[in-house]
Amino acid sequence: MSPPSARRSSSEPRRPGRPKNPIERSELLRRAGEVFAGGGFGGSSMSDIAEAVGIRKASIFHHYPSKEALYLAVLTEITADLGGLVTDAGVREGDFLDRIDRLGELVTDYLGRHPRAAALLLRELVDGGPFLFGTQGRAMLDLTLAAIIALIEEGIAEGLVAEQDPGHLAISIVGIHLLWFAIPRLTDGLTLSATIFDGAAIEERRAWIVAQVRGVIGAPPKRAGAPPAPRKARAGAKGKAKPKARPKGKAKKGAKKGAKKG
Repeated sequence: MSPPSARRSSSEPRRPGRPKNPIERSELLRRAGEVFAGGGFGGSSMSDIAEAVGIRKASIFHHYPSKEALYLAVLTEITADLGGLVTDAGVREGDFLDRIDRLGELVTDYLGRHPRAAALLLRELVDGGPFLFGTQGRAMLDLTLAAIIALIEEGIAEGLVAEQDPGHLAISIVGIHLLWFAIPRLTDGLTLSATIFDGAAIEERRAWIVAQVRGVIGAPPKRAGAPPAPRKARAGAKGKAKPKARPKGKAKKGAKKGAKKG
């Protein structure tokens, strides 16, 4: 049994530097990512993040010494996760088309489960923030892109991908995956689900990704698990008034006059 002096009562003050309401690192990165995705690196402050997380700003500094360190940690995690999926697809054994199909499905699942990841990553690539121009961040992005290119070159060598520039094709495939989830204000209207991040909408997007990537690389369509037929009525079209049908027996005025003259 510990001596009385070694036991710490609940009334004793916290050790210096320990947050009053500690937060898990993964949750802090998730919420910080949401703030950064909305305002970008320059338009987001530590105060904004602290308010979104529901903790004091000092508590964030307990985990990360600066806004830049926190920003880099958020993007490092996203890039490492996506890069890991690409690397696994490159080294996994099996049919090339099966591997690239599976890669598209896994990336879609990841972006669907992390609603702000695509927007944040795309914004960083466009704005050119500290991750893109930092040594570690740029190296991670280059390695991921190189892994995608290597996978495409493998498909070209096997005659399963149409002969074309693998770099241009890699960027096109990246865009197909990222843009859909990066602009939900627009794409939400293209699904009958409440949001593109709904489970059913993600499942639908998985099927379309497989079909679209195969189309871009020039591979034959996948027969099993084909994407759903395009819908004529989309959620964005709801509420629009249909043109009124003309009552039967009534012809246009111009048509009547023409009939009398004849």
